[in-house]
Amino acid sequence: MPIWRTSDDIRSEKIRGFEAYWRERAAPDIAAPLRREIDPNDLRALLPHIVIVDFQAAPLCVRYRLIGTKVVDISRLDFTGKTLEECEFQAADPTVWRRAYEEIAATGAPVFGRVEIPLDGDPERAVVEEFGIFPLSHDGSAIHQCIAVEDYGAADPFIAPEKIRPMKVR
Repeated sequence: MPIWRTSDDIRSEKIRGFEAYWRERAAPDIAAPLRREIDPNDLRALLPHIVIVDFQAAPLCVRYRLIGTKVVDISRLDFTGKTLEECEFQAADPTVWRRAYEEIAATGAPVFGRVEIPLDGDPERAVVEEFGIFPLSHDGSAIHQCIAVEDYGAADPFIAPEKIRPMKVR
C-alpha cells in the first residue's frame, strides 16, 4: 500500500483538517510544530482517531503513547506503551508503518497513506484506512513525537469491529 509525502491523494476530511491545523502551528525556522502548540481542546472531534507516539529517529524507535478509542475499536487492541516492533499490525501490508516512520526520520515531514485491513476470516473484503502522520518537537530542533490521524472512511459504520482482523502484540 502506498505512502506519500503530500496529502494530494487523501480523501479524508479529518486528515486534511488536521493537516491545516498542524501547518498553522508550524514556524518556518523549526523542525516541526511544538507539541505545546497542539491543544486537545481544538481536536475534540478527532480525538478518537488520534495516535500519539514518542519518536526517536536514529536508531528508529517508535513507542505508542496514546491511542484514540476509534483506533482501539478497529485494532481490537489498546497498544499504548508498546513499540512499533512489538506490534503485529492487521493491515494487508504491515510494513507500511515502519516505512512511514522511516520516511519521517529521513525528511522530518508529514507522511500520508492508505492501507487495507482485511476482515477476519474473509481476506477478500477489507476496511480502507487513510492516515496522516505529523512530526512534533519539544524544543524546535528535533522531532520528539508524532501525531497520527486515522480515518476508516465510509465503511466503518457498516462493519462491526469484531469482523476486522485483530491487531496483536508479540
